[in-house]
Amino acid sequence: MLGQLFKSQVKEGDNGHTEISVKKQRVLIGVAGFHGVIPECQENFFALAYRCGRDFPQYDFLLKIMIKREQFRARNNLVDLAITNGCDYLLMLDDDMVVPPDLFNKLVTHDKDVIGALYYQRGGSYHPVIMKQINKKDGLRGINFIHHFDPMIQQPGLYQLDGGVIGGGCLLFKTDVFRKIEQPYFWVDGIVGTDVHICDKLTQAGVPLWVDTSIELGHVGEAVVITSRNIPKHNKELDKAYEDFWGDLKHYFQVNDIQLESMLLTASSGNAREVQWGPTPRTTWEEVRAYYQAHGDWQILNMAAYNLRYDEARALTINNLGSLVKPGAHVVDVGCGNGFVCVPLVEKYGVTVTAMDVQGVPTMAFLTHRIQRHHLEQKITTIEFADPVPPDLSEPADVALMISMFDHLYDPMGMLDWAARNVKVGGWLICDSWRCVRLDREPQHLLKFDPQTVEREFKKRGFALVPESTCLFKKEG
Repeated sequence: MLGQLFKSQVKEGDNGHTEISVKKQRVLIGVAGFHGVIPECQENFFALAYRCGRDFPQYDFLLKIMIKREQFRARNNLVDLAITNGCDYLLMLDDDMVVPPDLFNKLVTHDKDVIGALYYQRGGSYHPVIMKQINKKDGLRGINFIHHFDPMIQQPGLYQLDGGVIGGGCLLFKTDVFRKIEQPYFWVDGIVGTDVHICDKLTQAGVPLWVDTSIELGHVGEAVVITSRNIPKHNKELDKAYEDFWGDLKHYFQVNDIQLESMLLTASSGNAREVQWGPTPRTTWEEVRAYYQAHGDWQILNMAAYNLRYDEARALTINNLGSLVKPGAHVVDVGCGNGFVCVPLVEKYGVTVTAMDVQGVPTMAFLTHRIQRHHLEQKITTIEFADPVPPDLSEPADVALMISMFDHLYDPMGMLDWAARNVKVGGWLICDSWRCVRLDREPQHLLKFDPQTVEREFKKRGFALVPESTCLFKKEG
């Protein structure tokens, strides 16, 4: 251990005896500063610096707060300072992190080239800021945040990320790793952030990335410091929907976590979607319908990978349906797919659901499995239809869901006409993707829209967009 912590020099003393002078290892604690003085963080950094100096006399600590408008410039300057000052380590922090005073000791004890800790987003779904990369088509890659039910969160400890991304708000580097990659070390190209970029460069250079999820940091939000203890209740409930869905997938395919994750990554790659769609444009309803009826389990897995990503409309529906309707209300889920939304709605709010999708689609078999596994046969009724627009309901519903499907529709205006006939006056329509102004390089996205034109079409049919919403409409008449 002593050899790891000290560098020694041997010289001949005045009395003829050999003397050993010890050169301490140097650590730069570098903070990328943007937000001004945040009292919680300032006090916390005082405590961190005090504990480092008191508890670790075998190190020399340097402290620098780097103020830059662009994050990547501040981080690059901190790397340069660490190298030019002969530092062995760089502990890089964001200025909105609240860290345990013994953070350095916890991280350095692992003796890893690069290691981070756990913290959570300040808004949205409050994801753990640990990401996994997914392969898209044409050599492109995307990233997904891990979920709260991921084993790395449920079983805190030390984990290596294979091709993953650690949140840059807290990273301990051995400075030598920067000699393995080209400058600029940090960069942002408008597509991915600096965290993704540096982790990608280090992975390509063969540097393993590690995270210790037993070390939790706070993240200063608008009103509170975000930790696992105060993530809003509705976000935890949304994540329960993810966890239940994941469990249903494992049960349906009879696989474990690792096997399922591999299956999802393979099925959801951009190249896989393009291959399954085929080179020939699908210009008729029969051709489009045949696509959704084909490819068996791949359709379930491809859609499941999308279901497991955060989506505003799904989050709104699962979190807030109770503020729109009372228990016993009737919800129709058009294009229900894997039933990601309708199953938790029944369990959480006591509504009844009519789940509708194209006749013969493989996802309906998986939804039936979910219904049976959760004992919801009396609450969820399934209807399959063969035409571009489903049959009318016997009675108008309180709520109609058209989530993540408007840009997939062969006859979107016909579907709006259907909604006008099948939603009660005073009822609700939750419909997203009508603002789609590009096709996202995905062949299954059949149409792109002019949002203002489409919103006028909603209004013609009595649906008024709720202010400050992108997907919630009220049926006014």
